[in-house]
Amino acid sequence: AVVAEPLVTGVLARHSSAGADQAAMVRDLCRAGDGVAVVVGRAGTGKTWALGLAREAFQQAGHKVLGCAPTGIATVGLGQEGFNDVRTVDRLLADLAGRRLELDDRTVLVVDEAGMVATRNLAPLLEHAERAGAKVVLVGDDRQFSPVDAGGGFRALRLRLGASELTVNRRQTQAWEQH
Repeated sequence: AVVAEPLVTGVLARHSSAGADQAAMVRDLCRAGDGVAVVVGRAGTGKTWALGLAREAFQQAGHKVLGCAPTGIATVGLGQEGFNDVRTVDRLLADLAGRRLELDDRTVLVVDEAGMVATRNLAPLLEHAERAGAKVVLVGDDRQFSPVDAGGGFRALRLRLGASELTVNRRQTQAWEQH
């Protein structure tokens, strides 16, 4: 799932409020041909908003983009950023197991709040994607909340694969600017 540079540049030009770290993240996700990409950032850095920009670029390039998150509340944020096909991780795994959903080499699977996904769920997601040739984008903060079940898969992948990192706390900056 690689997006041509002119498409990525066009999306970023239409969303000129993107910070330098967010634009770099979008370029990393869209231009690299990695099967698994990792994005890290603390709460308030605009991870989900920037994912919406990457989603836009992937869709313009003809890719099907699926979004998932460990909780229903987290899926709402993806929906607000234009993700049309959003599910919880559990629902996605059930749909894949029941063959109600198929991944292919034109699919980009975005896992938001990936640091909260239990390894027992993350491993089969990655296996489904690998078999189909789909791209997986794991996004989260491995220092935020731990999964309820045994976890650590997201952090291990970040350490092994490296990550795009968002560093500017936009929520805090906006709050200070309003005072």
